[in-house]
Amino acid sequence: MQWLIKDDNTGEFLDGFFFKDLWEARGFIGRMGPAFGKVYKPICETGNPTFNRMINEGLVQDDLQGILLPLISIDEYVPGDAETDNIVLAFFIKGVPEAVLPFKNFCEKTRGVDSADYGDSDTIPSTSIVYVEMERENIEMEDIRDLMIQVGMIASLEPDDFTMTFPHTGDKFPYDLKLMATYFKSRDERENKLAQRKAERKAEKMAQREVERFQQEREESEAPEQEEPHASAQDLGIPSDGGEGLDQSAQDLGIPNEGGAAQPAQPAQPVQPAQAAQAAQSAQQLGIPTAESRELSDYLARLL
Repeated sequence: MQWLIKDDNTGEFLDGFFFKDLWEARGFIGRMGPAFGKVYKPICETGNPTFNRMINEGLVQDDLQGILLPLISIDEYVPGDAETDNIVLAFFIKGVPEAVLPFKNFCEKTRGVDSADYGDSDTIPSTSIVYVEMERENIEMEDIRDLMIQVGMIASLEPDDFTMTFPHTGDKFPYDLKLMATYFKSRDERENKLAQRKAERKAEKMAQREVERFQQEREESEAPEQEEPHASAQDLGIPSDGGEGLDQSAQDLGIPNEGGAAQPAQPAQPVQPAQAAQAAQSAQQLGIPTAESRELSDYLARLL
């Protein structure tokens, strides 16, 4: 299948211009400018006169006989725009991809249809899917009824020939507008209840966070102020034996303790000869005059 550019006045095609799809052909015409854009139009060439007519002129009665499957999927596919909550009705075309585009265009022109698109099925071999979207908030069951009647005409089917499938059931149901309306109503009520529960849980979480914040602020305000830690006696090197060591040090210096009276200094212990000799040797090494060195110095001074 390829697309050509045809002069609508003369019926001739632009020689040497071939396009892979409708959008590429329309883009080429758009670049020709508004004046030529009114003269030329895209034409599909499939090699089959029936398919050529279906695509270029639109579908007529019985065009999709044996091509459109008698099955309609309701709300099992997501809308093209994820921000919307459109109803998606899906139709299935078996084995004739040339019929997909004209059927999509046919559905788009039906009353109540917001948009339509198509793609290949991932689960049914050699089958294409046409997605028909309707606004959920403004849905009218009469619009779905008219759509099914018109689709049945081009496929040589009656609406009652179709079966329906719904999300999360896995079952097929006979075509029934009342059942479809019941589904839409229950779905809306279920979604509303889920939204309400979600809002309630969100409000509860916000209230819980507010309570926790208030509790924390109250605990912080009631907590006593922490004083700067003082250096301990141990950090200052002061004995921590209840003051006995400090009193003993004061007694050694003759400082009165809390009892008031100064304690006499302890008598000096006699120096042993070995200790005296060692002290004299150390003093000599450090250049400190001892008693003997002073006496020697005085004796030398008198001789001079």
